[in-house]
Amino acid sequence: MEASWYGDRPVAAPLGAGFHPRRLRLISSQVGMVAPSMRPRWSHARRLDLALSLLEDGRLDALLDGDSAFEQMPGTMARLAEAGGLCHVVRYERP
Repeated sequence: MEASWYGDRPVAAPLGAGFHPRRLRLISSQVGMVAPSMRPRWSHARRLDLALSLLEDGRLDALLDGDSAFEQMPGTMARLAEAGGLCHVVRYERP
C-alpha cells in the first residue's frame, strides 16, 4: 500500500520481473477527491474506512522494519538510506 501524494509528477510502477509470476496484486484507494459521478457511492468516510481496513491485514506486518517518532526522522532517514528497509512507520505524536 502506498499512501503518498505525488501531485502532477509521473510515478513509475514496474510490473515486470516477479510481478506476474508471484501473482502480486495492486489495490488502490482514493481518500481525497473522486469524480463527482462517484461521490454518492464513495463518500470520503467510505474511502477512508476502506483504506484503513486494508492496513489491518496482519500479513503487512512482515513488511515493517520498525517505527520512529517524527522528531527522530533526520537520523532515522540516514540509517534507512543505508539499510534499505522496506517500510518504516513514522509516529506523529502530539505534545
